[in-house]
Amino acid sequence: MNSAVPFVHCFKTINGFYFYDVNKDTIVSVDEAVFNWLNGDFPYDSLDDRTKARIEGMKAKGLLSDKRVKVLRHIDTKNIHYKLENQVEMMILQVTQACNLTCSYCPYAYKGDKVSRSHSNKMMSWEIAKQAIDFYYAHSKDMNEVCITYYGGEPFLNFPVIKKSVEYAQELFLGKGMLFRVTTNGTVLTDEVIDFLVQNEFDVTFSIDGPASVHDVNRKQANGKGSFDLAFENMKKLVNAYGDSYKGHISMNTVINPEGDPSEVFSLFDDPIFKEHEIELNVNIADDDMLNTSFVPSKEFRSFYSTHGTAQLYNLLGLISERSLNEMDKKGVLNYQRKLEEYHGLKGDLPDEASPSGPCMPGKRRLFVDTEGFFYPCERVNEQSEILRIGSVYDGFDEEKVSTILNICNLSPEECRNCFAFRHCSICVKSAEYDGELSAEVRRKSCERVRATMERELRVCTLMKEYREKYAEGDHGL
Repeated sequence: MNSAVPFVHCFKTINGFYFYDVNKDTIVSVDEAVFNWLNGDFPYDSLDDRTKARIEGMKAKGLLSDKRVKVLRHIDTKNIHYKLENQVEMMILQVTQACNLTCSYCPYAYKGDKVSRSHSNKMMSWEIAKQAIDFYYAHSKDMNEVCITYYGGEPFLNFPVIKKSVEYAQELFLGKGMLFRVTTNGTVLTDEVIDFLVQNEFDVTFSIDGPASVHDVNRKQANGKGSFDLAFENMKKLVNAYGDSYKGHISMNTVINPEGDPSEVFSLFDDPIFKEHEIELNVNIADDDMLNTSFVPSKEFRSFYSTHGTAQLYNLLGLISERSLNEMDKKGVLNYQRKLEEYHGLKGDLPDEASPSGPCMPGKRRLFVDTEGFFYPCERVNEQSEILRIGSVYDGFDEEKVSTILNICNLSPEECRNCFAFRHCSICVKSAEYDGELSAEVRRKSCERVRATMERELRVCTLMKEYREKYAEGDHGL
């Protein structure tokens, strides 16, 4: 895109013509003549006076600016040293790489030519856990609240280190707000573990993918048996052990395999435990970024998401009630409602120096420490990649690597500078690394996904606006 052209993204619906103004981060309705000019169909000099007047009127309001960011650099680049020295928010301890399950979509259980690490018998020693917690204490001086999260494999296969590290951290961080979190497959929770979780007010996320008919297909024990009964029973035990204080402490993470039929997943919520207790649900699509083969979505999967996307839209338009939605749909609706607010009003122009949204400062937000004491930006990246290793408990942070990862947009600077999704990009280094290298080509694949997602959001928000203007009483605009 030529830099002299307004930095906008044009789209139309059956009811009208619109553009998204990147500088003002807002959706604007225009007539067909202005739309055609913005699309490059007609030169400015060929437009009639009324159309020119409308364009100049919009420019007077700050719209239709051609400004792009001049220097691609994350706003926090100059603050890396101070923030990593004083403002580490969360530490994630990989207390083990071992797991008692072999999940079909898990990159760590994958049995081919691996792109990521395998499950192993590695356990974090108490000495490394202590060094990590000491490091966190020294690098979180500005934080009033701190959080230690336990990760695996299956974390409770190394329960002794979890238990000892919690006791140590509570003494070390005395006087600060202290949170403990863990993600578990739920199969090895003994009564002792459950009592420990309640006593220390852990936030516990259970990985449960639906009823047994769905969960047991993908999440099997080493002997080939399903793991649903164990996991679900232990989740119920923990809910009962927490009693009335369970809210906010217990959640469930459901991963949907796109190669299967997801229609059965939400039948799990007919169980009385979900009718009697408010257990938060997170739904994710299985990620193939660290697999050598990509998932091929099934016909049933595509149909399911088309149907539920329609249900979300109908709810947004007031045509069906929230009672008709499952938990996944409700979150989708909340996301669109938030986006509607984001695209409302006029924001300030893009600064001269900035980077696309997406990356957080590696090590500051979710410092991931593996079993051997090496640091990574978070728990979602490839632990086999040297380029993503940002330090260790022995040597501290590698701030040069942190800067490179924070400014991952410099893999494709001109494309980023001219992308209409600049303000709403979600790409971080996880989507740019492959086989130990940072790759512009790999990153571009995610760019397509981000732009498609934003295009859909713009159209849904516009449809909501059109519906309100035409049918709804009261509020008649974005």
